[in-house]
Amino acid sequence: MSQDDKEQLHERGIRVVEQPVIEAVSHGANQVGLRLADGEVVWVDVVYPMIGCEVRATLATALGARCQPDGDLLVDAHQQTSIRGLYAAGDMVNALNQMSVGIAHATIAATAIHNALPDNDR
Repeated sequence: MSQDDKEQLHERGIRVVEQPVIEAVSHGANQVGLRLADGEVVWVDVVYPMIGCEVRATLATALGARCQPDGDLLVDAHQQTSIRGLYAAGDMVNALNQMSVGIAHATIAATAIHNALPDNDR
C-alpha cells in the first residue's frame, strides 16, 4: 500500500493496521477484537480474512516454473505450473488472494494429482 493510499484512508477516518494479528478475542456475543503483536487489541465491526499477497515461489521458479512479471506463477486450469507434476495454489498464482480461493485451488490441484496417478485409472 502506497503512502498516498494510507493518507487517503487516514483522511477518511480509516485506520490501517500493519502489525501482525496474533489472536482474535471477543467481549460478549457481539464484539470482536484483534490482538496485535504489541499486545494492543483493536475492536472491529468486521473481519475480512485474506491470504497475503507476497508471492513466495522461489523453489518453483528455481525448478524452472514460468511466472508473470509480478511473480505470480503461471498455471493451467488444473493448477499445474509449466513444470509437469508441479502444482501451485493460493497467493502464488493470479487470483483474489482470499483463503476460500486458495482452498479451491488446492482442491483442484489435489483432484488433478489424484487423477494423474497411474493406479487411479482402474
